[in-house]
Amino acid sequence: MHTAEHGRSRMVAIAAAPFDAACAPAMGYPAAMNDRIDEAVLALLYLGIFERHPVTGARTWKTFDWAAMARLHDAGLISDPVGKAKSVALTDTGLRQAEAAYRRLFETKDQGTCDADAGAAAPPNAPRP
Repeated sequence: MHTAEHGRSRMVAIAAAPFDAACAPAMGYPAAMNDRIDEAVLALLYLGIFERHPVTGARTWKTFDWAAMARLHDAGLISDPVGKAKSVALTDTGLRQAEAAYRRLFETKDQGTCDADAGAAAPPNAPRP
């Protein structure tokens, strides 16, 4: 189980680690990926359906499934999702696994890689310093 004390110490370690902004998907992605990302978001919205109505359609939560978030926390991949904060922190392991999942689901071969140690080029959409 991922304890609160252990979680806080992991968050401090992550905050001190260097961050390569050129590799962050939130900084943008090629428009060619829009369809794949939209499909993934739509699938997650389907997961959150809590009401169906014959006239207005289905209602879904804009957040992620709480049970899934609890499992990710229990696995030590994110900070505790329970509370008033609208975000969670990825642990170092969670960040590695999140990046691997992102690459597996969305990255194409022509995008390059963000592995600065290997001397590879940043993605074509990466912001310039």
